[in-house]
Amino acid sequence: MAADALNLTRLCQPVRSCDALERAIVPAKPRLYVREPFEEVPKSLDQLHREFSAITEREVKTWMLWARRPAREAYYEANFPDYVAEHQADFERRHRSHEEAQDARQREHDTPLLARYKAECQVAEKRTLGDPGLIEGLIEGYVASLALPFELGCESSFDLTEGELYLCLTFPGHEIVPPTYEVSKRTGVGVREKSTRRVRSEYVQTMLGAMLAVVTNAFEASPAIKAVAVDIRAWTRSHKTGEGIDYALAQRFTREALLGQQLAGIDPDDWCAGHGLVSNMTVTKILRPIQPLKKEVDGDE
Repeated sequence: MAADALNLTRLCQPVRSCDALERAIVPAKPRLYVREPFEEVPKSLDQLHREFSAITEREVKTWMLWARRPAREAYYEANFPDYVAEHQADFERRHRSHEEAQDARQREHDTPLLARYKAECQVAEKRTLGDPGLIEGLIEGYVASLALPFELGCESSFDLTEGELYLCLTFPGHEIVPPTYEVSKRTGVGVREKSTRRVRSEYVQTMLGAMLAVVTNAFEASPAIKAVAVDIRAWTRSHKTGEGIDYALAQRFTREALLGQQLAGIDPDDWCAGHGLVSNMTVTKILRPIQPLKKEVDGDE
C-alpha cells in the first residue's frame, strides 16, 4: 500500500450515530459573569444615635451648665432626622453606584458571549435539521481543513428528503503520486523509478484514501445525513474517448454501515473493493470511464 494513501486514511473520523452527533453539536452554555455582592450593611438607628450624640456634644457647648442639656436635646431633635436621611441617601448612592458598575461589567462580559451562543445555537439547529446550504458550506470547509497534498475539487448537494449527500470529487492525474521510491543500499539510500503499474495502483489507493477521509468527515456535518454517494472523477483511458479526466470510481456509504468502523490506517483499495466500490478498472489498475451515480441521485442526466 502506498504510504501517501495510508496517511490519507489517517484523516478519517469515526462516524457517530445521529443521536450522538445531535448531542455533540449542541453548544455549551457560556459561563456568564458572576456579580460581586454589595457587602456594606447600613448602620442601625442605635449606631446612628450614638454617632450623632457624640457630634451633638462636640457642637453644642455652653458655660451655663443648666442650659447645656436642653440645648443639646433641642439640637439633637432638630438635626438627627436629617443626619439619618443623609446617611441613608449616602448608603443608597453607594449601593446604586456598585450595582451600576456591576451592570456595566456584566454587559461587557456577557453580551459577546450570549451573541456567540445564540449564533452557535442557530447553526446547531440548522445542522440538526439538515439545512442544505449550511451542509454544503461545511463540506467545503472540511475538505479545505484536510490539507491534502494535492488540489481536490469537491462539489456537493444535499437531498434533505432522502437524507443523502452527493459528492463529486475531482482528482488531478497521476502526478499526485511520487514517481520514485527510496531503497536501502550498502552505500546508503538510493532512489528508484516506480513501475507504471505501481503508480496506477498508488493513484487509486490515494484517491480512495482521500475519499474515505472526506466521507467520514462529511457525516459530521449533520445528523440529517443518512447516506453519502460519491462520484470520483480521475484520469481514465477509453478506446472511444482516449485519455482524460472522467468519472472513474463511485461508492455509496450509509451512516449505519460505518458505525463502529475503524478506517484510520486501513488499506483503502481492499476495504472499498469489499464494500461496494463501483469501477471499470482493469487488473493492471487502468481506470475506464463509468456511469456516475449522479444520474441515479438527480435523475436528470
